[in-house]
Amino acid sequence: MKRNLHYLRKETRLIGRYTIKSVLGQGGFGITYLGMDELYQRKVAIKEFFPQGIVTRNTEYEDTVTVTYVEEKADYEKGKERFLKEARTMAKFSKNEGIVKVLDFFEINNTAYIVMEYLEGITLKQYIRENQRITLEELVRLLVPLIESLDEIHSQGMIHRDISPDNIMVLPDGRIKLMDFGAARDYTKFGEKTLSIVLKPGYAPPEQYQTHGIQGPWTDIYALCATMYKCITGETPPDAIDRVIDDHLKKISEFGITIPPQVESVIIKGMSVSAKDRYQDIKDFCEDLYGGYEEIPASENEEIEIEQVLIKENVENKVKKKTSVQEVKSKTDNKKYRQQKKLSGKAVLAVILCILLVGGGVKLYSDKREQQIAEQKKQQYTLHNPKIEDDSSAKSGKKVTWDCLWFGSYPQSQITKKDGEIYTTLKNADNWDKNGDVTINNIKYHKTEAGYFKYEPIKWRVLQSENGEAFLLSDVILDKQAYNENDEYITWKESSLRAWLNDKFMNRAFSDEEKEKINITEVVNKDNPVFGTKGGKNTSDKIFLLSLAEVSRKKGGKKYGLLDDEMKACENSDFSKKVSWWWLRSPGDDRYCAAVVNSDGWVYGDGSRVNGSDDGVRPALHLNLSSSNLFSYAGIVSSDGTENEVPYNTRTRLVQN
Repeated sequence: MKRNLHYLRKETRLIGRYTIKSVLGQGGFGITYLGMDELYQRKVAIKEFFPQGIVTRNTEYEDTVTVTYVEEKADYEKGKERFLKEARTMAKFSKNEGIVKVLDFFEINNTAYIVMEYLEGITLKQYIRENQRITLEELVRLLVPLIESLDEIHSQGMIHRDISPDNIMVLPDGRIKLMDFGAARDYTKFGEKTLSIVLKPGYAPPEQYQTHGIQGPWTDIYALCATMYKCITGETPPDAIDRVIDDHLKKISEFGITIPPQVESVIIKGMSVSAKDRYQDIKDFCEDLYGGYEEIPASENEEIEIEQVLIKENVENKVKKKTSVQEVKSKTDNKKYRQQKKLSGKAVLAVILCILLVGGGVKLYSDKREQQIAEQKKQQYTLHNPKIEDDSSAKSGKKVTWDCLWFGSYPQSQITKKDGEIYTTLKNADNWDKNGDVTINNIKYHKTEAGYFKYEPIKWRVLQSENGEAFLLSDVILDKQAYNENDEYITWKESSLRAWLNDKFMNRAFSDEEKEKINITEVVNKDNPVFGTKGGKNTSDKIFLLSLAEVSRKKGGKKYGLLDDEMKACENSDFSKKVSWWWLRSPGDDRYCAAVVNSDGWVYGDGSRVNGSDDGVRPALHLNLSSSNLFSYAGIVSSDGTENEVPYNTRTRLVQN
């Protein structure tokens, strides 16, 4: 068979890290490839923006995508931005077990790519095709992670808008994951805006057929109930737009299927043609669904011991028949398995739904012991926002106290002759790696032209802590780098410093496990407020610099405690001695300059020349605390830079599995 010349060739390398292995599929707006992440040596799914009919490419000659007609270029660029918005949206929810994880996204070849975890399994659509129908009890067990995900999505002011069996992946171990956020929108911002029409017949409610339709959580609830209807009956529901004229939706019981009346009414209500007649909130939907089982008793003599292996058993057996993945390893040995007593399908369902209501959430793998441990750890230590108090002795009239934590490591302390034996050992060492690092007695060292430096834990100030995420700024200047290698007209997006932070710095400072805990941040690059210099396009970074707005006393600086004389607390590590300025990402008086802060804490909006090599770097990042495994210690630092005396045993390890 002749190769499709639109597809990237096998072994094509993207940004020097991801290798294309094969094509998984193609839709109207993109091509999905199986790839290999060479850094972590793991399979990934790579989604390429490739709208059919608008672009072309012949990979015999080049990998660059070409827009077919000039007049379509503007639409193509808007589509690409929406594609990247999908990546940013998915990244917000990547910590949720019911949603496919976004690992990376970038622009290259005049198009854009999203790198996601590779899921081995089949879609729910394929699963239904092979099994005709799914029992109600099994279905509810399957869909709980999806319901949990929707609860989280809706709580953030978003809706998915494209829930259907072909957007849900069933994994070999029985878990499911929600995919494809291409239709997701912020429903809090709809207002009078004209919405793009995104719909899937049978699963989209009437409001999705209208450019001015009022959409919200009720829109996703319709699609969820339509998906349940399809799973239980095996039939795709009639199009909602047809139901507006003649509502001929058959009840589930009319298919000869036994279903509790209240449960049937819950699903049918969720599929009401009129949005106001549907459930407006996912939790209300769950409460009524559970109510259909209130009268079903579980055996009083049966020992209730729910483990994931019992919940996933049926799904695992069915999925692995039709997938080419390796046989899933057993999570428990036979002896332990025989000792456990299965619940009936209805009893399991009742207990699961009870857990949903009592817990106030929708979490499937609700292990009581894990919840208790997590609660204990939560009580042990809570990060606080900066505390600002009046202090007449400070220049700003304020005293600031920050919480701090230690995360990652970087070469900071210089090793000199006065350090004795270790200096001699380093001088004679011949096993330095390509990064100039060597490990001796489990301690890591770095070599530069200036000498040898010991890796030290990085101390971060907590600028803000909310919703399980901490906004951090390094306590000291960690390195000195030019904003850009060349003296040229540049913005943060194209700067070599941005590339260095998210590549070399990232790999040197953090382990693979630590990198997973750093959230992707949508970085807003505003214009210089005084000189009007353009800040350029917004970026999506894991590591970045603060902006002029964030250090301004009247704006972000006050919010984060970064008042002028508090900035004096910023010192240099030995690695970056003789650095008296640190970069901001904002442009200076022109784009040949970038804004800086000096060692006295004064902000210079006119900036320094971008190729200046004596300016320092204070990285910032957003750390995911809710799923972290940081092995770090928390402490407190005052505005004068001195750390408060905190007894060792009260420095709580931030470990949350």
